[in-house]
Amino acid sequence: MTNPVQAYFDRAALDFDSIYGGKNRLGSWMDRLFRKDMYERFRLTFETLGEVAGKKVIDIGCGSGRYSVEFAKRGAALVTGIDFAPEMVRIAEQNAELQGVNECCRFIEGDFVRMGFDREFDICLAIGVFDYVERPRAFLEKMMAITKEWLILSFPSKSPLRTPIRKLRYWWKGCPVYFYDRSAIGTLVRGMGQERIHKIPGQGMDFFVAVQLGGG
Repeated sequence: MTNPVQAYFDRAALDFDSIYGGKNRLGSWMDRLFRKDMYERFRLTFETLGEVAGKKVIDIGCGSGRYSVEFAKRGAALVTGIDFAPEMVRIAEQNAELQGVNECCRFIEGDFVRMGFDREFDICLAIGVFDYVERPRAFLEKMMAITKEWLILSFPSKSPLRTPIRKLRYWWKGCPVYFYDRSAIGTLVRGMGQERIHKIPGQGMDFFVAVQLGGG
């Protein structure tokens, strides 16, 4: 039976990828206004990590591969992207090939929770993922088990205006969605390492969270 989140993102893959480029001027302006946290968490990821050359990276819920490709362009030794939407994986592979980094990127169709891993990674990324995770602590613990240096995460914030609208919109699409406040995020990541919890300014914008494992 198809997971409703998987089904939604498989249908929406092309539209999702167009947020990062390919829309007309009006569409791009609208995204910059209402989805500015998507651009900001991308910037914060690479600003926080600094030099990533030679690192092994796993990008959970990699979507169309925009983060994975950027890691590879910045010299990461190996980037593994995982997504359970087949169309997302197809677009990610296409984007890596177009950018000339397909040799150090591999994209896997599958469910992270059900997968086993035979290697450790330096950096583990889950951006735009916890919106749809029913059991976030177990998910985080699995991330920690395969990661040596950094967890890079985002969480959708609770907003009196945007949360009800988004819940209704995703309910209509058959896709569950979850929201967080700073206290809930702090409880989730407590004891994992040295955490930085940054609320992206704006009503309903995401929290960006970086956890340096071992306390840094």
